[in-house]
Amino acid sequence: MGHGHAGNLLVAVVLSLLPHSISLAAAPAGQTARRYQAQWVWCKPKSPTPFQFVRFRKTIALDARPAKAMAYVAADTFYRLWINGRLVMHGPARSSRGHATVDPVEVTEHLGSGENRLMIEVFHGVCPFEALAQSPGLLCEVEAELAGTKTTLAATDATWEAAEITAWSRESLKFNYQRGWVEEFDARRTLEEEPQPATVLGHAGVAPWRQVDMRDVPLPAPLVQVRPTSVMAVQRGDGFAADFHGPETRIEPKAEWDKKSEWFRRLHTEHLKADPSAATGPEALTHKGRGDMVLHDDGASAAFDMGRGYEGFVGFEVSGKAGQQVEIAWADRLDAEGSVRPCVQTGRNAIRYVLREGRQSFLAFTPQFIRYVRIEHRGPGDVTVHRLGATEFRFPMEPKGSFACSDDGLNRVYQAARWTAALNTLDAYMDCPHRERNAMYGVEGYWMQKAVYPMFGDTSVSRRCIRGGADSVNDDEGTAGPPDLVHIAYPMHLKYFNTVIPTQPLFWVLHMGLYERCSGDAGFLREILPVVRRNLAAMDAWRNSDSLLESIPCWMFFDYADIRTDGASVALNAVYARTMDEMARLERLVGDPSRAVEMEKRAGQVRGAINRLCPGETFYPDVLFRNDKKELTPSPQACETTQYHVLWCRVPPPERERRMWRALRDDFLPTPRRRVQPIRGLTRAGVYPFLQRLETAARLGDHAALIRDAKAMFLPMADSPPGTLWEDPMARIALCHSIACGVGGVLTEEVLGIRIGLPLRIAPHSGGSLTWCKGFITTPKGRVEAAWQVARDRYTLRVTLPADVPGEVVLPPEAKAVWQSGASTSPWAESLAVTGDTTVIVRPGRIDCATGSDKNRQ
Repeated sequence: MGHGHAGNLLVAVVLSLLPHSISLAAAPAGQTARRYQAQWVWCKPKSPTPFQFVRFRKTIALDARPAKAMAYVAADTFYRLWINGRLVMHGPARSSRGHATVDPVEVTEHLGSGENRLMIEVFHGVCPFEALAQSPGLLCEVEAELAGTKTTLAATDATWEAAEITAWSRESLKFNYQRGWVEEFDARRTLEEEPQPATVLGHAGVAPWRQVDMRDVPLPAPLVQVRPTSVMAVQRGDGFAADFHGPETRIEPKAEWDKKSEWFRRLHTEHLKADPSAATGPEALTHKGRGDMVLHDDGASAAFDMGRGYEGFVGFEVSGKAGQQVEIAWADRLDAEGSVRPCVQTGRNAIRYVLREGRQSFLAFTPQFIRYVRIEHRGPGDVTVHRLGATEFRFPMEPKGSFACSDDGLNRVYQAARWTAALNTLDAYMDCPHRERNAMYGVEGYWMQKAVYPMFGDTSVSRRCIRGGADSVNDDEGTAGPPDLVHIAYPMHLKYFNTVIPTQPLFWVLHMGLYERCSGDAGFLREILPVVRRNLAAMDAWRNSDSLLESIPCWMFFDYADIRTDGASVALNAVYARTMDEMARLERLVGDPSRAVEMEKRAGQVRGAINRLCPGETFYPDVLFRNDKKELTPSPQACETTQYHVLWCRVPPPERERRMWRALRDDFLPTPRRRVQPIRGLTRAGVYPFLQRLETAARLGDHAALIRDAKAMFLPMADSPPGTLWEDPMARIALCHSIACGVGGVLTEEVLGIRIGLPLRIAPHSGGSLTWCKGFITTPKGRVEAAWQVARDRYTLRVTLPADVPGEVVLPPEAKAVWQSGASTSPWAESLAVTGDTTVIVRPGRIDCATGSDKNRQ
């Protein structure tokens, strides 16, 4: 929310009055648990529903800037930390029931000699998919090194000032069960805040936050302001407000909607006409501009392009008279007329702001996904806009991975995947940043780890997501499934989406296995494995006599294909078999071969039953349903999505697999943004199973198809606004979505050739079209680099591995083709053992391998 510049009653810190530390907070592995002097605090709100919003203040008096200073902050549900008028952090990491997470924020650069003003805004409310709201509260402690001694500068207690923020209207619109409220803010009410001593709730460890944990994932990237790149339109709206009902009735009954929504309906439906007189100097608000824009009279509107999609907080600075109004709309796409409207897909993107007298700034509290933004003035007179844009809120894009090749289209796909991954990652992997910000550890989490590990070198977010899945089985709200079945996402308010999606608990197991391969963290695996076992055992309630999962009372979500899901889903059971394979590997890793054998046996039974009940030369049916004799019978429907799952999970025998791929390879090219009739009666697949298609092509040695298909599916997305990868190829749903990010990992593994996991393996492929590729990833053992180049008579591959970490190079068909083009003077080697810095050169009839400085003589 906006922060005021007046009425700051700040209390100086008296260090000698701080209480002795009495409580411990759990710390990440390898760190010492922290003791807190701080106490949980809140205020006595006059408006406790539907949400609470409180501003806390404290002054720290310093003789000089400390050598180092840290703020440790936890809040239920979200906080925003300001120091001396500068935004420092927005958090915290979401927490499971009974827990609170502390963000460790370095604040050294924000402190100086003299009085330092701390302000923390805390929102408590149920935003069901974003976090788990337990009870309102703030815990904050600021510690510094002064004269070589660690000193507590401030710790929340009754000496802190607290004031309820009433400027955000409690009558704000709410559109869906996934997110919170639209922000309607009356800045005049910031001058009416009534400071009071903070109410102490108890020390760290008080209910409901019995365990206070230190954040174990990276903090967000620096909260940087970005400005528009260009002016799109200067227009005037006529104020027409069409009658429509925006949300679901259960969220906002129509009577309530009609009472609250006129301003929103007007912003969405009014007629906008070009009018250069509506605004003076709109170019001043762009990143190259200087000065101010002035909006003249009612309906004056200016629209801007941010240049790319950003995740963050809409913000502006304006001057005007008390009671004047501005409204903001933003979107990831434009409407049919090219205008910026707030109702986009399931996003409801608008702010209504009432000015107080003079110059003032506002920063939205809820993060949004923004490509286009429009600001409009309501009422007579002029409003001056000094600044408009967004403050970024995303994962830090550390330079711990790269990919570049001779095909610039693939490079653009990789870069779009990288940006999309950063926007969909914070303390968890999110479904999408504008709608479903829940912690996704199933299908989306699996493919996000495939991207985030090679791109950013991070496994901590996966670890936290997987732990969230384990915690979900113990939440009092429960799930719609049997006990011990992992929910689709957590932490969240489960009752708002109490639905079983059986692929999610299966992919949670696959995600656990992928995390282990990326991190080598067998200790965490041993800790979490009992929950993994119970999760799979919970599915036994749906196993039939053929070992197949059947008649699951749920939403059988596979992409958005028109796929039949009653009976025994063939795609689901294929994933079930693959999950058993991975579980067998994990059981062996922790030293339980008997369980591993049982898992392998079950996987074989599932594959055997599918093939026995689904005879044929090529395609598999969508489901096996019960006929009149109660016998499992193949359905006549067979969609493309089912085939990709079956192939990815290695269900077909080899010959049937080859026939399937021949039939699917060219007839089912991806067609983003084009509606194509199904071929041979198979419903087309979207993005969700498409990565399975790419990995199947690679496993079958068809890297030409992999490269072709990756570009055909993802390049139109990368080259279109907002510059991120989409949820579906027709651009009907989210235009920034986690599922597609996995293509970056596929390119890293299959084209660059650096494979995930240990022992290190380099197996590149050109697909017959690329001439070079280079890049690196950062593993727990260190940096791994690869660079290869192919010409008619020479193939060169250079790899750099961490010291004392051996690896294997698997030479591709294009290298063998060079070797076969001349008389043999050295034998062909399918693979080579390598260490350190190694260069492999293949010439006609000859292979040379040099390490270190020897490579320069080749």
